[in-house]
Amino acid sequence: MMNNGYDISFSVINPDSTGVFSSDTITSSIRPNTRLIVWNHASNVTGQLSPVDLIVQIAKDKKILVLLDCSQTVGMLSVDALRLDVDFIAGTCHKGLLSLPGLGFMYVRNPDLVDGLLQGGGGFNSKDLLHPSASPLKFEAGTLNYFAIAALDKALEYLHKNREKRFHQFSSWNEELVMQLQAVEEVALYRAEGSGKLPITSFNIKGVAPTRLASVLYQEYNIITRAGIHCAPLMHQMLGTYPMGCVRVSIGHANAVQDISALVSAIKKVSRNTPRR
Repeated sequence: MMNNGYDISFSVINPDSTGVFSSDTITSSIRPNTRLIVWNHASNVTGQLSPVDLIVQIAKDKKILVLLDCSQTVGMLSVDALRLDVDFIAGTCHKGLLSLPGLGFMYVRNPDLVDGLLQGGGGFNSKDLLHPSASPLKFEAGTLNYFAIAALDKALEYLHKNREKRFHQFSSWNEELVMQLQAVEEVALYRAEGSGKLPITSFNIKGVAPTRLASVLYQEYNIITRAGIHCAPLMHQMLGTYPMGCVRVSIGHANAVQDISALVSAIKKVSRNTPRR
C-alpha cells in the first residue's frame, strides 16, 4: 500500500511471473475503504490483455467502482462501455485512434458521481458567471483542441472500415515476428503467457543497451521503435528489465508484411556488429 501525499492511499496489484492476474491477488488487495479499481485494458510492454470480466465481477461483489484505461487498446480492439460494464473509461487519442497529441477522452456512466476539475470559459453560455453544471460541459473548461478533434473525426472514419480484419492481420504479422526472433540466440523476448495480446513485441539484444539498439535501428535501417521504460516502471521491475527497459515494436496501419523480415534482418545485423557493454 502506498500514499501519494494527498490523503489518497492505493495498492498496486502485480501479476504472477507469467503475467497472469488471479482473483485471489485482486481480492486480497481490496481494503474496507477501497472506492475505485483502476486497471489497464492491456499492458503496453507485453501486450497482454487484462481479465476485465473478472475485475468487474469482483468490483460489483464489493460495490466498488471500476475505471478502465483503454489508451493501449481503443482503435485496435472494440471498447464497448455497455458490454464491459465499467463505470469509467479513459484513454488518449494519439495512439490507436490515430489523432494528434493533446487529446483524450473519458466515459463516465454516472456524471453525478464526478465533479469537474477545472472551471473557466467554455463558450457555451458566456453571460453566466458560473461554470456549467451539466455533463459534458462541466468537464470541459476552456478552448477545446479542435485540430485534434477534427483529426480524430477523420481517423474514426478510417478505423470503422475493416478494423477487426486489420487487427487480425497485425496480430498475424506480430506472431511471425516473434517466431523469427525466437530463433535469434542473442534476443531476449518479454511476453506474458495466456491468450489475448496486442500486436506489440518487446525485446532486448543481450549486452546491448535498448536505447543504443533503438538508435541504430533508426539511424542505419530507418526502423522506428520505442526504447526505455514505456511509462511502466513496475512492469519492467517485474520483467527484470529495470532501469534500462527494453525495445518495443508496435505493428500498425503504417506497416506492411515485408517490414517484418526487414526488421528481423536488421536485428541480426545489429546483434553481430554492435559492441557489447
